[in-house]
Amino acid sequence: MKKICIGIDIAKETFDATAIFAEDLDVFNQLGYAQFKNSPSGFRNLVSWVRKQCKQCKKHINDDCVFCMETTGGYDRQICSYLYDKGLHVWRESAIQIRRSSGFRRGKDDKADSRNIAEYAAKNQSKLVEFSPDAETVAELKEMVNYRSRLVERRKEAKTRLSEKQATSSKTAKQPQGVHTIVKLSKREIQCLDKMIEECDDEIKRIVESDEDMKT
Repeated sequence: MKKICIGIDIAKETFDATAIFAEDLDVFNQLGYAQFKNSPSGFRNLVSWVRKQCKQCKKHINDDCVFCMETTGGYDRQICSYLYDKGLHVWRESAIQIRRSSGFRRGKDDKADSRNIAEYAAKNQSKLVEFSPDAETVAELKEMVNYRSRLVERRKEAKTRLSEKQATSSKTAKQPQGVHTIVKLSKREIQCLDKMIEECDDEIKRIVESDEDMKT
């Protein structure tokens, strides 16, 4: 069991960190709270700050600590990779999983949220899955697949809009000019999205074929 749990609540520009000492699964003592810039200098300051908290408890940052944070759609990637490269224990957990956990309550501010995440980590260490960075090609593939999914969603919306306008205009003897323009632009948008999705497919194929294991 990791005795020191650092809960991190990440935003685009900054992140809040709360360190707690877990005597057992139900008894926690807060060691400290601080806010840092979400940048390499902020990551360095975080590690230095946690080392000081460890020194208070006569613990070692590499052996006795776990850094836990919610997956945040990209804002947490840099810090996770930085901590991992330092040989530290990093835990990225689904925000839904944390919020559904017994006893967790969303705080009134980022400071309270970081404390809640730290307590989640202390109570649920049996669920810990340590972070390890994806291979470069896997990360690239994920990004492209996610982008393609957004394009497909946009195309679906455009097709729905086109279908609705065509159905409406078919019930009138004369099609209003505004509706005619929307139909024309929607068709053009769908054609453009078709082309973009096709280009994504080509790029996904290229990424897969560039990696022999992935290709297999």
